[in-house]
Amino acid sequence: MIVWLVFLLATVTVVQPQTPKPTSIVYGEPAVTGQFPYQVFLEIYSPENLKSYCSGSVISDQRILTAAHCFQQTVGFLAIMGSVNPPNGNWIAMFGNEFYVHEKYDPRTTANDVAVAKLPQKLPFGTNIAPVQIATDAEQNYYGDVAVASGWGKTLDADLGIGPNLQYTTLKVISNQECFFLYPSRIFSSTLCAAGTTRGSTCRGDSGGPLVSLRDGKQIGITSFSKPSCQKGEPQAFVRVTSFVDWIRSKTGLML
Repeated sequence: MIVWLVFLLATVTVVQPQTPKPTSIVYGEPAVTGQFPYQVFLEIYSPENLKSYCSGSVISDQRILTAAHCFQQTVGFLAIMGSVNPPNGNWIAMFGNEFYVHEKYDPRTTANDVAVAKLPQKLPFGTNIAPVQIATDAEQNYYGDVAVASGWGKTLDADLGIGPNLQYTTLKVISNQECFFLYPSRIFSSTLCAAGTTRGSTCRGDSGGPLVSLRDGKQIGITSFSKPSCQKGEPQAFVRVTSFVDWIRSKTGLML
């Protein structure tokens, strides 16, 4: 049923019955409605009555691409699409309980940190809700590309809660060798690293969100992890989407 409603980088709190408020990019810019129509806010529920906040991206009318660590020990989720600051604007919310976490996800190293969630009904596409195209060419490493990351995560290290507005920042894709010195046991060929061009950084609450190349408009990364201090602007690690095209196809049936 469609409900119409006028470290790792996830955040966790105790569930309270209230209107959902999104979890944002450090040193970012506020997004405007329709700027990132593929962006999804995720409120994820655990068996222990906890909820965590992540992001995701619309890749079809019923599929959301996100991070595996967002869906550990999960019983269900609320996905919100179409607004940069719900409950304002014309947004759509759907509850779901069908999702797929990569079978080889390793919480110790964050390897294979990819998941797909399925919505119970098809999304109506329009100006404010539309899918993003996934990068599929494994020969492309995207080194040197400028890409945009977006999410509702913390805007400052000292923030106790989560921000109300979708934010974004531009990052430059760097080599995995540069990233390896910061995360020596967590960088793999399926990792993509990027650093802020103006100290911008993803932060807690941005997990699962998209990294989209400005060169071709394709999603090349999924926000995965970074250093504890987001304000230092150190390189951040993303899932390299091109490494998981076959897995995404197998779980969604999409041609991509």
